[in-house]
Amino acid sequence: MKKIGINEPCPCGSGKKYKKCCGKVTDLTAFRERILDQEVDQLIDNIYAWFTLQWSEKIPFLLSDFLGESIDKIAWFDDPSKNWLSESEENDMALLVDCLLYDCKLPDGETVLNKYFQKERRGFRSSVVEVFSQWINSYVSVYELVDVTLSEDMVIVKDIFTDDKYKVSVKDFEIEAGIIGDIMVTRLLSKGAIYFISGFVRFPNTSKEYLFDKIERIKQEEMSNGSWQNFLKPFGYEVYLTAIAALKETVITLDDEIKKEILDEFAFTSEKQKEVAIGIFDNLGEEFPSEDVIGALLLWHKYCEIYSPRIQKVEVMVATIEYVVRLGLGEYITKSDIARKYSVSPSSISSRYRDFKEIMDVAIADFSENS
Repeated sequence: MKKIGINEPCPCGSGKKYKKCCGKVTDLTAFRERILDQEVDQLIDNIYAWFTLQWSEKIPFLLSDFLGESIDKIAWFDDPSKNWLSESEENDMALLVDCLLYDCKLPDGETVLNKYFQKERRGFRSSVVEVFSQWINSYVSVYELVDVTLSEDMVIVKDIFTDDKYKVSVKDFEIEAGIIGDIMVTRLLSKGAIYFISGFVRFPNTSKEYLFDKIERIKQEEMSNGSWQNFLKPFGYEVYLTAIAALKETVITLDDEIKKEILDEFAFTSEKQKEVAIGIFDNLGEEFPSEDVIGALLLWHKYCEIYSPRIQKVEVMVATIEYVVRLGLGEYITKSDIARKYSVSPSSISSRYRDFKEIMDVAIADFSENS
C-alpha cells in the first residue's frame, strides 16, 4: 500500500500538504490511528475492486457450490425467468457475496480474501497485516446493541452466542434508526481496537430468542461439538439465510381496516399528512417487518408535530422516509435510487433527510439518558 509523503497533497482534498493537514502530528497515538483508518478505508476499496475484476463472472457458480443444498432457500437464485433482482433481493445477494469473499474455501483450501492477502501483503505495514489477519478469521454472528455513545460515534454490541462485547464505529452507517436492545446480524471487521460492520440485517429485540433457537438447531446438525466461532466461520451464510427468512416471515400485509385503525391512532391533522402515511403503508408494508413500518409512521408523525409541513408532493416525503428506513437496515442505497422509484429529485430527498436525521438523533439521545 502506497505511503503518503509528508510534502505530498493531502488525500482528503483540502489542497494543503499532508504534513499541514491530516498528517499534522498533535498526538502520536491519534496520528497512528488516523493513518491506520485511512489505510483500512483504501484497503477495503482495493479488495472490492480486485474481487469485482477477478471474480464477478464466477460468483453465481461459486455461490452455488458454497451454499450447497441451502441454495434451495433462495427462491430467486436459480429462476430462469428472473433477469433482474428487486432491491431487497440485491441486498440479500450482497450479504451472501460477503460470505463468499471472507468464508468460502476454494479447491486449494484458501479463501478468496486470503488469496488477495498473499498477493499484496508485502506492501502492508505491520499494523495493517494485523488488521487483515482479523478479517481473514472474521465471521457472521448475531449481535445485540447494548450501548450507544453518539458523541463518540460508537456503539457497544454483544455477540448473543459467545457474550463477547465489541466497540463498533457507526461513522459509516446510520445508527439513528437503531435503539438499545436491537439485534443485528452482521460481520465485524477490525480497525485496530475499534470494529466496523460489513452490511447488516436489523431486528427488534423480540427476535433475539427466535434467531438464537433457529441458529442453534443448525449448529447441532452441522457441528454439535464445535465452538460457536468454529461453527460461525464456515456457516455464516446459514446465519444470513436464517435472518433473511425471519425478516420475510415478519412482513405483514395490512388490510384497509387495519390501516384505518392505525391512522386513527396517529391522528394526523391534514389529508396530505394522511396521504403520506398511506404511502408508507403501500410502499413499505409488503416488504418490511411491521416494526419498521410502524417505526416509519412514528417518525413521520413526529416530523409533522415539529415542522407542520406544507406538503406539495406526497411522493417526496414517502421517498425520504423509505430512504431513512433502508439506511437504518444497512442497505447500500443512494438517494438517486430512491428518487427514480418515486420520480422525484435526489436534492428534494436530501433537504428533508437532514430534518428526519435530527429528529432521530434527539430521540435516541433521550432514550439513552432514560435507560
